[in-house]
Amino acid sequence: MNRKIMDGLSYGFYFIIICLLLLIFYLIFFKQSTPKKNDDKVDDDNPEQVIIENIKLNRENISLDIGGSFDLKVTLTPSNGDEVITYESTDSSVATVDENGKIAAVGAGTANIKVTVEGTNLISECVVTVSDKIIMAQELFVPNTTVNIKVGETHKLDVTVIPSNTVDKSLSFTSANTKILSVDENGVVTGLKAGRSKILIQAKTNPNVQLNVTFVVE
Repeated sequence: MNRKIMDGLSYGFYFIIICLLLLIFYLIFFKQSTPKKNDDKVDDDNPEQVIIENIKLNRENISLDIGGSFDLKVTLTPSNGDEVITYESTDSSVATVDENGKIAAVGAGTANIKVTVEGTNLISECVVTVSDKIIMAQELFVPNTTVNIKVGETHKLDVTVIPSNTVDKSLSFTSANTKILSVDENGVVTGLKAGRSKILIQAKTNPNVQLNVTFVVE
């Protein structure tokens, strides 16, 4: 009986020794060959931050007439492409600027547009000089210069003022024959009597800029 117990203990002892040897073998030969995770791997979610060294504007001085505009462009070196750029005018009564760098001239004078990059000390400026000359209408355009309507019908004149940045786009409308056509201050024409007549359209700030539209009333 004791002999059997001793034999069992001996087998158990040998089993433990074998297991320990296998564990040591695994640690030496297999564990070391397993590649380490994330130790040398570049973290794509946290790329190395690029330090911006230079800020450049496409123009540092511009001259505009009242009503004029200019798109200010910024180049950063180097750049991640996701920097936040802010724009600010030192005098919004002279020139304004939107979040995309579009400058609009609103009054005579001089203003600086300050450009900064959030998270940095980089600052650049564009000097804007606005003359007292106002951009006025140079041309008028309508889709159709001849319109057919019936007696009692109305037609709204669709007039485009050129250039698009004309400061004052107000227009005046005059009927050549008030018995055939009437027209209100908004350019709504009404056919009163069968016949043919014209509506004269003029830019209020520049009456020499004008256009005639012929109406045929049936």
